[in-house]
Amino acid sequence: MRTQALAAVLILAAPCAFAAPPESGKYTPAIRGVLHDGGKAVMSNVCLRQSGSEIRACGYADFDGRFYIPATRARRPAGASDESPDYSTYWLEAGRVDAPRKVGTVDLVDARTGAIELDCDLARADDQGVCRPKAARSLADHPRTTRPQARSSGDGAGPAAK
Repeated sequence: MRTQALAAVLILAAPCAFAAPPESGKYTPAIRGVLHDGGKAVMSNVCLRQSGSEIRACGYADFDGRFYIPATRARRPAGASDESPDYSTYWLEAGRVDAPRKVGTVDLVDARTGAIELDCDLARADDQGVCRPKAARSLADHPRTTRPQARSSGDGAGPAAK
């Protein structure tokens, strides 16, 4: 009986012992955007870069110029302690990895669910930069992916096939 009770306690306590501590700190927001040149969609790499390293997270703009880069936990510069308020700086680059063009800066957010929408026009050459925010939202406001609707055989259960 005591062995069974001990086993039950260990089974219930084991997940707590290995659970990750709650995450705090800053995050890069999830970035959804449109990349175009004047009005013509541009299919290209769009990468989030971090100062002081070669680390990058990239998305690829589709035929309509839309791209997505997922949110990540922000990193501190090399040598900074976990208690340091200093973080690396982040920016977006477009184009080939060996010859990128800086298109905008990215501000860190406090929540993992932070998201921004950008309109990036490569034809812009003013002080405000290539990328302009369309909106700031939570990821809860965005579906992760868009899935095409299933076609129906015309039985009224879904959209009719054409």
